Amino acid sequence: MAPAKDFKSFYDTQLLPSLGELRERSQVSRRWLQVAIAAVIFGIIYFVLFFLVQQRDGVTTAPLVAFFIVAVVGFGLHINTKDDYILSFKQNIIHKIVDFIYPGLTYEPGKYISSKHYKNSCLRRYIYSDINGDDFFKGVYKGVSFTCSELHTHQRGEEIFHGLFFIAKINAYYNAGTYVWSKGNEQIANSLYTERYRYFPMPKVYNMKLGHVDFDGRYTVTSTNPAQAREILSSARMQQMINFHNKLNTDISFSFVGGYCYVGYPV
Repeated sequence: MAPAKDFKSFYDTQLLPSLGELRERSQVSRRWLQVAIAAVIFGIIYFVLFFLVQQRDGVTTAPLVAFFIVAVVGFGLHINTKDDYILSFKQNIIHKIVDFIYPGLTYEPGKYISSKHYKNSCLRRYIYSDINGDDFFKGVYKGVSFTCSELHTHQRGEEIFHGLFFIAKINAYYNAGTYVWSKGNEQIANSLYTERYRYFPMPKVYNMKLGHVDFDGRYTVTSTNPAQAREILSSARMQQMINFHNKLNTDISFSFVGGYCYVGYPV
């Protein structure tokens, strides 16, 4: 296949053929949903009629059971075909768009950031019962290696973190732990019980004020090595983080741990 020289030729030669096949899969998913909904409607109608005439001979619950089975099967096939459609869309459409816009960037749908990095970051310390995610990206930007993905953690149904999680490799010299949490999202335990039984472990840290009024008003900073933290959080870096926060208008948290920079962007 000839390489696309612009987006129009890229769309015509690489995206359009895949879109036709995906459209057919989407229609199959919708048809199964329609079958399931129809079975539910007919089941409700039959249930009402059965309730009204249940004393008459020959009236059984067999059709009601049949409608229920059809509805369950229909919804199940709808979900399966829908999941297959979404995965195929990511593999055949999004992957190609990513390659077109940013050649060399790795995109793996269904994969996500490792739990080891999530725990190491201390951006969210609450112990979780489940972790999952999607849309893993890996690449190099201006000489900096990075990965990111959607990430979702929760504890028995209660959401802990849901958003984008970024990791960038930084100078190995910065081997301490510096944690920058937005105000109100500090991960510092308020009791010994919380520290021991509800939070993942964290090294001993020192509270810090950086002397930047705007930054100190937005973030709570702690570090295992305050001198190293001041090197990382220079005046220029703090202003960049403030500008980043303003543009995205959300409570972003950062940490610099063992040669990595972690960024949590909740959605």
